[in-house]
Amino acid sequence: MNLEYAIPRFTDPGGDFRGTSWGMSKEDVRCSEGLFPLSEGEGYITYGERVMGLDAVVGYHFLEGALVEAGYAFRGSLGGEHVYIREYAKVKGIVTGSYGKPSVDEDTCRECGGSCVRCPAEECRDVCPLVYLSEWTTTRSVIRLVLMGEGRGFDFGLLHRSREHDRLIEGGR
Repeated sequence: MNLEYAIPRFTDPGGDFRGTSWGMSKEDVRCSEGLFPLSEGEGYITYGERVMGLDAVVGYHFLEGALVEAGYAFRGSLGGEHVYIREYAKVKGIVTGSYGKPSVDEDTCRECGGSCVRCPAEECRDVCPLVYLSEWTTTRSVIRLVLMGEGRGFDFGLLHRSREHDRLIEGGR
C-alpha cells in the first residue's frame, strides 16, 4: 500500500480499524480487506502490507467470533535505535493528526525509569532499553503505539482495541 492510500484508509471515520468495526465476524473482515491472508487461525487473521511507509503485518484478533483487536506490527529491521525513534515519531504524528494529542505519552528507560533515550552513564549500562508508549482514546477504541527494545532488537507496533474489550480485560485483573 502506498502512503497516500494508507493515511485515508487508516483514519477512516466509518469504522474502528481500516474500515472494520468491533464485533464484525472474521468473514466480514476478510471481505473488507480484499487481500489474501498471510495466516489464519480460529481467533485471528493476518495480512502483509506496507502501511505509513513501513512493512507491516496487519493483524485482527477475534473472541467468540467477534473482532475485538486489530493492529500493525511493523516488521523488518529498520536499522539502529535512532531510525526506530524517527519512525515512531512519524507514525505518532500521523495518529495525532487523526485523533488529537495522546492521553498517555511516555518515553522511558527500563533500567533506571528515567524519561530519556539514553541515561547518563552512571545510571545505566551502555545500552539502555527503551519503552515508548503513546495512547489515544476514542468513543469506541483505545489506540496504543509502542516502541520497545535495545540495540538492534526492537518491537514496534500500533494496536487498536475495542474499549468494551479493554474494560473486560481490566475488570478481570
